[in-house]
Amino acid sequence: MNFNIAHSPPTEQAIEHARRSAFLQLKKLRIRMMAWYVAAAFSFPLGVFAAVLLAGASITDIPGQLFFVTTAAIIGVVVYRLFKNYARAEQVEHRLDTLRPVDDSCCGLEKLAAEYPLVQEYRGAVEAQKRKMVFGEVMVIRDWLVAKHGKLPDVESAA
Repeated sequence: MNFNIAHSPPTEQAIEHARRSAFLQLKKLRIRMMAWYVAAAFSFPLGVFAAVLLAGASITDIPGQLFFVTTAAIIGVVVYRLFKNYARAEQVEHRLDTLRPVDDSCCGLEKLAAEYPLVQEYRGAVEAQKRKMVFGEVMVIRDWLVAKHGKLPDVESAA
């Protein structure tokens, strides 16, 4: 979900839909990762078995070499898919983190809203929806302030 301080904030239903979608995606990724873990658990003994066959077999024993190469390829694919699914799961978890509600007083938003009318306008639109701001919205406000001033204004005294 993309947040923009210059546009109206998303509704609670849109945020909840994004949360549910991310939870379902994370659940599917975890199931896939579990399947790949099981595949890795079975491919490792196969690789050991192939190594034992090759240690006792001669170099001209083509079926043993083919079995070893195939098992090594399977292990490689399993490890690659595990890391790929792990990276995707991290992205989805980050997306879920941006959708968690935050307390308005945590980041000095009251002081920023008093100094910047656009921030107050956005906070007012969120309050009109009777919901809390989410972490992604706070980060967008911070990014907007950094883009506007080159640094984040001092809000420590407000906390």
